[in-house]
Amino acid sequence: MSHAFYVSAHNALATTAVDLSVDVWSTFMNDRAPLAKHTPTLTMDDGIARITVRHGSTESHWIEAIYAMDETDALCGICEYPEPTSSGYENVDNTTCSFKSACDGTTITAYGYDNKHGLWVGSDVAVADWANWDAYLVAHNAWEAYVENTPSSFDTDRVPIAKHTPVVTMAKGVATITVGHGSTEDHWIEAVGYFDQNGEIYVQYFTEPDDSGDYDNDAQVAMLTPPAHVATVRAFESCNKHGLWEGQPASVAHWELVEAYGNLTGELSANVTIVNSEAGAGVHVAVASEATWAYDQNGELYVGEFAPPAHVASLTPYAFLTGVGGVKFGAETAYPVEDPSTNPTASPTASPTASPTASATASATASPTASPTDFSPGCRCRSMSLWFVVVYCVVL
Repeated sequence: MSHAFYVSAHNALATTAVDLSVDVWSTFMNDRAPLAKHTPTLTMDDGIARITVRHGSTESHWIEAIYAMDETDALCGICEYPEPTSSGYENVDNTTCSFKSACDGTTITAYGYDNKHGLWVGSDVAVADWANWDAYLVAHNAWEAYVENTPSSFDTDRVPIAKHTPVVTMAKGVATITVGHGSTEDHWIEAVGYFDQNGEIYVQYFTEPDDSGDYDNDAQVAMLTPPAHVATVRAFESCNKHGLWEGQPASVAHWELVEAYGNLTGELSANVTIVNSEAGAGVHVAVASEATWAYDQNGELYVGEFAPPAHVASLTPYAFLTGVGGVKFGAETAYPVEDPSTNPTASPTASPTASPTASATASATASPTASPTDFSPGCRCRSMSLWFVVVYCVVL
């Protein structure tokens, strides 16, 4: 079948279904739901496109077709599926379509057609981003000291600033990815980007500085605005001499939460401290609080109780106090805490029931997912597993 056929079928449904509009393809791009079951997501590996629709198929309700088109409306590839039988043997939880792209455009857009809920469209995907990623993997694999197809990380090292590993901070909807490695002629950071929870790629590129020194820098910084549906940002960078490096996954909802609470503004308080907990670490507050969080020495954010990655050397605690207390923060503390016996333990409590804005409450309840980390040779379409992150507050 053709795109026109599925457009016509969608419009036929739209005449009877109140949640569909004629000639308007549905999408979850304006929603931060971690996994929207209808919207197709597209990844690529050496020219092979893989489209995933997280909607299962059963008798009477199934994904009829998945396909992709480029910006010229050329068909790049299509998979069509018969209705599963009543036996249940053909039932699936996810529907996928893989194909060698047959189009020559610079961008590819994925579509999925549900027999009951019509046509759905994914994000425009830059073919060059995936081609560049494949090239970065090849260059990375050429280094004998590296594990093939596995970006390096400083997560196993408690060095306060590891120059290659990217660090994510967020404010006002913009993700700032900082790589502490400078760029000079012949040795530079050529790309900085991230994968979201669905395996989609977002990249900013940098050219080699010339020999004048005018374009040298001490750190490479990329500023990217995640689309509304992005729940998790896992940053990567490519160094032209030292390959691929990846950072810790960052929860967009967590950054929105602390921003709503006032983020780094507030008053120093001896009542807000870092303590050891069953999870690893937490923030102890001597008075009632709605939410607690901490930043490590690199500016990375941790909410509630958490297990600090191995590279965390120090933590600065924050809390939003109940009532008119506002934001308070404590002194930067070396981690692990040297003498846990002298510190109270942070006890798990309920998620905050109030927040300064409705958007903060929504963000706090969003469930970010783990960014894809499967770079094995046979499966670079990136598997995902859901990480549910619970926001704790300490109520005394």
